[in-house]
Amino acid sequence: MPASGAATAVLESPPETVLAVVRKVLTSGKHTIDEEVGGSDQIAFVTKRTMLSWPLDGVATVVVVDGKTSLSILLREQGKHDAALMDGVKNKKKAQKLVDEVTAAL
Repeated sequence: MPASGAATAVLESPPETVLAVVRKVLTSGKHTIDEEVGGSDQIAFVTKRTMLSWPLDGVATVVVVDGKTSLSILLREQGKHDAALMDGVKNKKKAQKLVDEVTAAL
């Protein structure tokens, strides 16, 4: 069963700005944006394959909660390869890294 990992952040920037920065971070990291889903508040993407990891399916979601913008990134294995014991931890760490990159770029 594919392992997933997620990370979130609450940001002061407007949701449109956060989504634009998410797109910029994903494309500059050579990830592939599949589509915008759920209106324009979600971006589906596939991470690039590295020497040590297979590509991951991801969804970045931006919503407004109590007047602040919440960014959530979920990564999960594509299911094409055998799962490893530490996949969930690795995916959570990679999701947190993407959230940190977006936060730093704001």
